[in-house]
Amino acid sequence: VPKEIWYADSSNSVKLVYRNYYERKEWLRGDGTAYLDTNIVPDAYTKWELDAIMKASSTTFQTNGIFFQVGSSYARFGIGIERNGRINMSCGLIDGITNVTSDNARHLFTLDAINSQWKIDNSSGTVDGYNYTSSQSIYIFARHAASSEKFFDSGNLIIYGSKLYANNTLIQHLVPCKLINALPASKDANGIARSIGECGMWDTVNDVFYGNVASSGTFSVSDNS
Repeated sequence: VPKEIWYADSSNSVKLVYRNYYERKEWLRGDGTAYLDTNIVPDAYTKWELDAIMKASSTTFQTNGIFFQVGSSYARFGIGIERNGRINMSCGLIDGITNVTSDNARHLFTLDAINSQWKIDNSSGTVDGYNYTSSQSIYIFARHAASSEKFFDSGNLIIYGSKLYANNTLIQHLVPCKLINALPASKDANGIARSIGECGMWDTVNDVFYGNVASSGTFSVSDNS
């Protein structure tokens, strides 16, 4: 049973806060079908920091983020990897294939629409400006698109953390976790009641859980690989 903490706020109203829903874990890994929906739609003031390992697939381009049609072109906001191992940092209408090749190691990938810049640790480059309106929210372990989603193959993406900023203000900080108690729908970002033992990410800014929103698939964490 989750621990209950009772306290009085400034108006002396008694509040009930649930704690001990989850254990922090080092990393989260997908199985090729599970994915997370951050529920955040990017705009010209979005910055995304993804602490991760990305490995190339021999058969397909893999990416996180969004992809949608703008006239005869396509806009995107995503962090991914090409079949040849080149890192793709795309923002706006330009397909942002960088000159950096994956070494299958952990890196901090930053996609910054405010400054039209990508960074991979200390390497950096420019991206297209982002001035588009979309209903697509950022996915992790897959690309949110009306069609042709690009999932990461099983084991090819390992997430250590994700931070999303709006105009340089942190609005979401996801950390890998495993539920140690059943979670009510009110504590899930997508309104889904979750079972004990389910793996996903906890948002330390808004104090909610992000789990798999696909109809199939599961995540694993660092102690059940």
